[in-house]
Amino acid sequence: MESKLVYLDKFNPQSIGLNPLKYPSPKDFNFNLLINPKRYVKEVYRLFKIARKRGIFIEQINRKLLPFTKQEFKFYECGACGGKNINIDANGNIGPCKSYLVMKKLYQKSSVAIRSSMVFKKLSERSPIFNNNCLSCPGIGICGGGCSYEAFVETGNILEFSERSCKVTKSFLELMFLDLFVLNRKIINKNLSKIGYYLIKRKEREKMYGKIKILPKTLKYSVGHK
Repeated sequence: MESKLVYLDKFNPQSIGLNPLKYPSPKDFNFNLLINPKRYVKEVYRLFKIARKRGIFIEQINRKLLPFTKQEFKFYECGACGGKNINIDANGNIGPCKSYLVMKKLYQKSSVAIRSSMVFKKLSERSPIFNNNCLSCPGIGICGGGCSYEAFVETGNILEFSERSCKVTKSFLELMFLDLFVLNRKIINKNLSKIGYYLIKRKEREKMYGKIKILPKTLKYSVGHK
């Protein structure tokens, strides 16, 4: 399969995006057009294994892989919920999320102070640590709650969580654990036979990036999702 990806050889990209088909609008609930979450994750991870051999950054993988390898809890999926994003439209309206800004759902005039604005504070309530249903989930540390817009399309509530997004996160977690084991199989098996257990180290988790280097202020960096 790798030999067929001629566009990688032709363009030699620093990064690529592997988004699923975008969610329908709140007025179009035809979810049958969307790819199955487990299939999406399986295909993205297969391509990621090819990309990491070439040092190609993939944003959709990095969102889950970075907190997993660094063992840092991910509180929010994106800067819109984390209070880091400011989007401005052609009329001077501003808001934390570009999707909601286009919909004229969560926005304000630019003259209103951002720091005290409920428009920018509202999505800060949307984190898995505030949701009792998330507290026992194995994927809570790498999740961040997923996309608020996707959850709004599914549920009609900007603070709710998307069931499809949950399936994506859990599927990524399964493949990452398997990948981590395969990359460190020898040292794990050696210690299991010797002392009965092995605690994975940070450097062994970072093997999952292969040749990929995360470089701020370049195309090899997460924009709006860190």
